[in-house]
Amino acid sequence: LVAAIVIVMIMWGSSEIEVKVDNNTLTIKSVYGMTIPLSDIIQVDTITSLPGISEKINGFDDFGGTRRGSFRLVDNSSVKLFIKPGHPPYLLIKSKDNGRIYLNFKDKQ
Repeated sequence: LVAAIVIVMIMWGSSEIEVKVDNNTLTIKSVYGMTIPLSDIIQVDTITSLPGISEKINGFDDFGGTRRGSFRLVDNSSVKLFIKPGHPPYLLIKSKDNGRIYLNFKDKQ
């Protein structure tokens, strides 16, 4: 039973994120997902590499293959990650209340 629960959690955490823009909000549906008012978004940019990640604060990390939730960078700042490292491009969203959020998708388009 415990093994089945662990397998289900890894599969759920590793699944593709879903991002929707509705009613003046951006919603990231995933483990540790979030909703951000569009008025709080300061900048959105496409980047090709991630900053150095030092540790998980409160999140999901399946041995470096998928990262979801709050992480600390090597510069000691905290960010939200919804990524599969090593699969650029990444989308960087800077928000007033939520800081920096990084995400990427299977489909690069």
